[in-house]
Amino acid sequence: MIHYKQQAENSNVFTLIISNFNDIIAGTYSKPFIIDLDHDGLLDLLIGESAGILSHYEQIFPDSCGFQNISDTFNGFDIGASAAPLVADVDSNGLLDLIIGNYINLILYEQDHVKVGIFN
Repeated sequence: MIHYKQQAENSNVFTLIISNFNDIIAGTYSKPFIIDLDHDGLLDLLIGESAGILSHYEQIFPDSCGFQNISDTFNGFDIGASAAPLVADVDSNGLLDLIIGNYINLILYEQDHVKVGIFN
């Protein structure tokens, strides 16, 4: 994964920071998404890959670019080829919804509890 940083607020210009972000080896056609899933003040990085793998990393400490691997198979989901994750509270019920696109359709999971990063 390649890391670029915006040069100035509201700018469309980005500068290359590092070409191997956190030494994370993402598979072919990786699709990263960052959000604080469990509301612990640390960002969670989900990486979908063409093989259908959905990896989960968590920020080491707040305001850091360092992430550690939590799981190579987020919640044990069987995604199918070309996993592309998106997280949002789609139905405005206070629980995050995880929508994963794959080569055939969209898969929807909903968070079990507000302060837990577990989806079903």
